[in-house]
Amino acid sequence: MNLKSNRFDIEVELVLYTAKVRARIFELPISYFSRTRLQGKKINWKDGVAALFHLLRFNLMIKPSEAFTQIPERYHSKID
Repeated sequence: MNLKSNRFDIEVELVLYTAKVRARIFELPISYFSRTRLQGKKINWKDGVAALFHLLRFNLMIKPSEAFTQIPERYHSKID
């Protein structure tokens, strides 16, 4: 993958690039205990707007040929 992100938008980019070739994504359960604001949690509405922007950017503006250096042969027929 030709990843362009270097911050929190990496998750969006990885999932959307994987979805572009229609590869299977498996979710695994994890244990998670969220932090409070006093412990350092600083997420707000601006992060939601940024996530929407990255969804549009990576999903609509980047073609699969730009997203990957080499696409495995088994995924070629699945790409639009």
